[in-house]
Amino acid sequence: MVIKGVDWWAPYDIKFSWVQVQWLLSHYSTICEGRWPHEDKEGGYTDIGGITQMGRKDKRRRWAFFETPCEIAAELDERMARIGPLGSVIRDIYIHGWTQEKVARWWGISQSRIHYWQRLGMYYMTGRNRKQIP
Repeated sequence: MVIKGVDWWAPYDIKFSWVQVQWLLSHYSTICEGRWPHEDKEGGYTDIGGITQMGRKDKRRRWAFFETPCEIAAELDERMARIGPLGSVIRDIYIHGWTQEKVARWWGISQSRIHYWQRLGMYYMTGRNRKQIP
């Protein structure tokens, strides 16, 4: 899935905005493996696993390289689990790459209902309406 505008974020840039959540879900398998998706440009970010500034060399890391991606993956999992069937719709569309039409056939409901569930689920995933869903 191609996200409009920005095609890469460093871990310290993640604020769980709509576009960032879409990007994270499109790289979900890589993040779950404890690796951060590589930036397509040459140079720049030197510490893919941790939160290190560009060009700066730290003496020692205070955490394992896979901790930050795994923490973000766990947060995505928790948010998807909290919204039940909406989380499954989000998973099918953004992680598995299914179309709304395919998801609607799978669930046996209308495509407009899937679109509504997708939007409602993404509102929760991005922090909106989080208090309203038990």
